[in-house]
Amino acid sequence: GRTAAARVGDGVRLDAAMESALLLGALATRAGDHVHLVMFDRVVRARVTGYDGSTLLPAMVDAMAPVDAQLIDTDWESATAQVRSLTTRPSLVVLLTAQDAVDSARGFLAALPALTARTRVLVGTATDAPANPDPAARTAEAVYLEAATERAARDAEAVAEAVRRAGGDVVTASADDLPPLIADRYLALKAAGRL
Repeated sequence: GRTAAARVGDGVRLDAAMESALLLGALATRAGDHVHLVMFDRVVRARVTGYDGSTLLPAMVDAMAPVDAQLIDTDWESATAQVRSLTTRPSLVVLLTAQDAVDSARGFLAALPALTARTRVLVGTATDAPANPDPAARTAEAVYLEAATERAARDAEAVAEAVRRAGGDVVTASADDLPPLIADRYLALKAAGRL
Protein backbone atom coordinates (compact mmCIF):
# COMPACT_ATOMS: atom_id res chain seq x y z
CA GLY A 1 0.00 0.00 0.00
CA ARG A 2 0.86 3.66 0.11
CA THR A 3 3.05 3.45 3.23
CA ALA A 4 5.44 1.13 1.36
CA ALA A 5 6.27 4.03 -0.97
CA ALA A 6 7.64 6.21 1.84
CA ARG A 7 11.31 7.06 1.55
CA VAL A 8 13.47 5.63 4.33
CA GLY A 9 17.23 5.69 4.22
CA ASP A 10 18.46 5.46 0.64
CA GLY A 11 15.35 3.73 -0.70
CA VAL A 12 11.70 3.16 0.00
CA ARG A 13 10.09 1.16 2.79
CA LEU A 14 9.17 -1.59 0.32
CA ASP A 15 12.87 -2.26 -0.34
CA ALA A 16 13.56 -2.83 3.36
CA ALA A 17 10.52 -5.11 3.58
CA MET A 18 11.74 -7.19 0.63
CA GLU A 19 15.23 -7.49 2.11
CA SER A 20 13.71 -8.54 5.44
CA ALA A 21 11.50 -11.14 3.76
CA LEU A 22 14.41 -12.62 1.81
CA LEU A 23 16.70 -12.86 4.84
CA LEU A 24 13.94 -14.35 6.97
CA GLY A 25 13.03 -16.77 4.18
CA ALA A 26 16.64 -17.93 3.88
CA LEU A 27 16.94 -18.53 7.62
CA ALA A 28 13.56 -20.21 8.00
CA THR A 29 13.99 -22.60 5.10
CA ARG A 30 17.45 -23.52 6.38
CA ALA A 31 15.87 -24.27 9.76
CA GLY A 32 13.34 -26.56 8.07
CA ASP A 33 10.37 -24.23 8.44
CA HIS A 34 7.81 -23.73 5.69
CA VAL A 35 7.69 -20.21 4.30
CA HIS A 36 4.84 -18.43 2.55
CA LEU A 37 4.99 -14.91 1.12
CA VAL A 38 2.04 -12.67 0.38
CA MET A 39 2.42 -9.08 -0.81
CA PHE A 40 -0.94 -7.39 -0.59
CA ASP A 41 -2.62 -3.98 -0.67
CA ARG A 42 -6.16 -4.39 -1.97
CA VAL A 43 -5.24 -7.39 -4.13
CA VAL A 44 -2.47 -9.97 -4.05
CA ARG A 45 0.60 -8.45 -5.74
CA ALA A 46 2.85 -11.46 -5.11
CA ARG A 47 2.37 -14.87 -3.55
CA VAL A 48 4.84 -17.68 -2.94
CA THR A 49 3.71 -20.90 -1.34
CA GLY A 50 4.71 -24.54 -1.70
CA TYR A 51 8.43 -23.89 -2.19
CA ASP A 52 11.09 -25.27 0.12
CA GLY A 53 14.85 -25.60 0.19
CA SER A 54 16.87 -24.20 -2.65
CA THR A 55 13.79 -23.28 -4.71
CA LEU A 56 12.35 -20.83 -2.14
CA LEU A 57 14.60 -17.79 -2.56
CA PRO A 58 14.53 -17.74 -6.37
CA ALA A 59 10.72 -18.03 -6.23
CA MET A 60 10.53 -15.15 -3.75
CA VAL A 61 12.83 -12.95 -5.85
CA ASP A 62 10.86 -13.69 -9.03
CA ALA A 63 7.56 -12.93 -7.29
CA MET A 64 8.75 -9.71 -5.63
CA ALA A 65 10.73 -8.22 -8.52
CA PRO A 66 7.79 -6.68 -10.43
CA VAL A 67 6.02 -5.36 -7.31
CA ASP A 68 5.88 -1.61 -6.73
CA ALA A 69 4.14 0.23 -3.91
CA GLN A 70 0.67 1.41 -4.90
CA LEU A 71 -0.60 4.72 -3.59
CA ILE A 72 -3.70 3.18 -2.05
CA ASP A 73 -4.58 2.15 1.48
CA THR A 74 -4.18 -1.51 2.35
CA ASP A 75 -7.36 -3.48 2.95
CA TRP A 76 -6.22 -5.08 6.20
CA GLU A 77 -9.28 -7.24 6.65
CA SER A 78 -8.65 -8.89 3.28
CA ALA A 79 -4.91 -9.03 3.91
CA THR A 80 -5.37 -10.91 7.18
CA ALA A 81 -7.84 -13.25 5.48
CA GLN A 82 -5.11 -14.07 2.92
CA VAL A 83 -2.67 -14.83 5.74
CA ARG A 84 -5.20 -16.92 7.67
CA SER A 85 -5.80 -19.02 4.55
CA LEU A 86 -2.09 -20.01 4.62
CA THR A 87 -1.73 -20.71 8.34
CA THR A 88 -3.50 -23.87 9.40
CA ARG A 89 -1.22 -24.51 12.38
CA PRO A 90 0.63 -22.28 14.85
CA SER A 91 2.90 -19.99 12.88
CA LEU A 92 4.98 -16.86 12.95
CA VAL A 93 3.37 -14.17 10.83
CA VAL A 94 5.66 -11.26 10.00
CA LEU A 95 3.86 -8.15 8.80
CA LEU A 96 6.22 -5.67 7.20
CA THR A 97 4.34 -2.38 7.14
CA ALA A 98 4.36 1.13 8.56
CA GLN A 99 3.42 2.12 12.05
CA ASP A 100 1.80 5.46 11.35
CA ALA A 101 -0.30 7.55 13.65
CA VAL A 102 -3.03 5.64 15.44
CA ASP A 103 -5.73 7.34 13.35
CA SER A 104 -4.24 6.10 10.07
CA ALA A 105 -3.50 2.64 11.50
CA ARG A 106 -7.06 1.93 12.71
CA GLY A 107 -7.81 -0.62 9.96
CA PHE A 108 -4.54 -2.42 10.61
CA LEU A 109 -5.07 -2.46 14.38
CA ALA A 110 -8.68 -3.63 14.01
CA ALA A 111 -7.62 -6.58 11.82
CA LEU A 112 -4.68 -7.62 14.01
CA PRO A 113 -6.57 -9.64 16.68
CA ALA A 114 -7.82 -12.05 13.99
CA LEU A 115 -4.17 -13.04 13.50
CA THR A 116 -2.86 -12.85 17.04
CA ALA A 117 -5.63 -15.17 18.24
CA ARG A 118 -4.06 -18.12 16.43
CA THR A 119 -0.51 -17.16 15.44
CA ARG A 120 2.50 -15.32 16.77
CA VAL A 121 2.63 -11.94 15.00
CA LEU A 122 5.69 -9.76 14.50
CA VAL A 123 5.22 -6.31 12.97
CA GLY A 124 8.35 -4.88 11.35
CA THR A 125 8.71 -1.26 10.27
CA ALA A 126 11.54 0.54 8.52
CA THR A 127 11.96 4.15 9.62
CA ASP A 128 14.42 6.94 9.01
CA ALA A 129 17.23 7.09 11.51
CA PRO A 130 16.87 10.19 13.70
CA ALA A 131 19.00 13.10 12.62
CA ASN A 132 21.68 14.38 14.96
CA PRO A 133 21.99 18.02 13.92
CA ASP A 134 24.93 20.17 14.92
CA PRO A 135 23.54 22.41 17.70
CA ALA A 136 25.69 25.31 16.49
CA ALA A 137 24.17 25.14 12.99
CA ARG A 138 20.49 24.86 13.91
CA THR A 139 18.30 26.52 11.35
CA ALA A 140 14.57 26.97 11.61
CA GLU A 141 14.17 24.19 9.04
CA ALA A 142 16.33 21.84 11.13
CA VAL A 143 14.27 22.59 14.25
CA TYR A 144 11.00 21.87 12.42
CA LEU A 145 12.44 18.67 10.95
CA GLU A 146 13.59 17.55 14.39
CA ALA A 147 10.14 18.27 15.85
CA ALA A 148 8.41 16.37 13.02
CA THR A 149 10.74 13.40 13.53
CA GLU A 150 10.02 13.39 17.26
CA ARG A 151 6.26 13.56 16.63
CA ALA A 152 6.44 10.68 14.16
CA ALA A 153 8.41 8.62 16.68
CA ARG A 154 5.78 9.25 19.38
CA ASP A 155 2.98 8.31 16.99
CA ALA A 156 4.81 5.13 15.97
CA GLU A 157 5.30 4.17 19.61
CA ALA A 158 1.57 4.64 20.25
CA VAL A 159 0.82 2.24 17.37
CA ALA A 160 3.50 -0.17 18.62
CA GLU A 161 1.90 -0.17 22.06
CA ALA A 162 -1.49 -0.93 20.48
CA VAL A 163 0.10 -3.83 18.57
CA ARG A 164 1.53 -5.19 21.81
CA ARG A 165 -1.87 -4.89 23.54
CA ALA A 166 -3.36 -6.88 20.65
CA GLY A 167 -0.83 -9.66 21.29
CA GLY A 168 1.76 -8.81 18.65
CA ASP A 169 5.45 -8.02 18.85
CA VAL A 170 7.16 -5.03 17.22
CA VAL A 171 10.52 -4.35 15.58
CA THR A 172 11.18 -0.80 14.40
CA ALA A 173 14.54 0.13 12.91
CA SER A 174 16.29 1.93 10.10
CA ALA A 175 16.00 0.40 6.64
CA ASP A 176 19.51 -1.05 6.97
CA ASP A 177 18.96 -2.46 10.46
CA LEU A 178 15.47 -3.91 10.01
CA PRO A 179 16.34 -7.13 8.10
CA PRO A 180 18.92 -8.41 10.62
CA LEU A 181 16.73 -7.40 13.58
CA ILE A 182 13.75 -9.31 12.14
CA ALA A 183 16.05 -12.28 11.60
CA ASP A 184 17.39 -12.00 15.16
CA ARG A 185 13.84 -11.97 16.58
CA TYR A 186 12.98 -15.10 14.57
CA LEU A 187 16.13 -16.86 15.80
CA ALA A 188 15.40 -15.85 19.41
CA LEU A 189 11.84 -17.21 19.16
CA LYS A 190 13.18 -20.46 17.69
CA ALA A 191 15.83 -20.78 20.40
CA ALA A 192 13.23 -20.19 23.10
CA GLY A 193 10.96 -22.89 21.64
CA ARG A 194 8.19 -20.38 20.98
CA LEU A 195 7.72 -21.36 17.33
